[in-house]
Amino acid sequence: MKIPATELKERLGKYLRLAATEPVFITKNGRVIAVLSVPSTPESRKAAIMATYGMLAGSPYMSAKEIQAARLKKYTDPD
Repeated sequence: MKIPATELKERLGKYLRLAATEPVFITKNGRVIAVLSVPSTPESRKAAIMATYGMLAGSPYMSAKEIQAARLKKYTDPD
């Protein structure tokens, strides 16, 4: 699910509960800027990395190698 940052600000509790069951992608000006999710599985960790690959530096859920790999993937994978 994608929601604008303003919507998240107004209804944070609702989206925190929803994030326990599915990733909630937060957008600003139409671009995904963050994701709320439970990083309990490799799949959810990968989804979070791919959605926010440049914003998670220093995160306990992502190593420096994972950040670098995600950045490289962006520039090497054809869309």
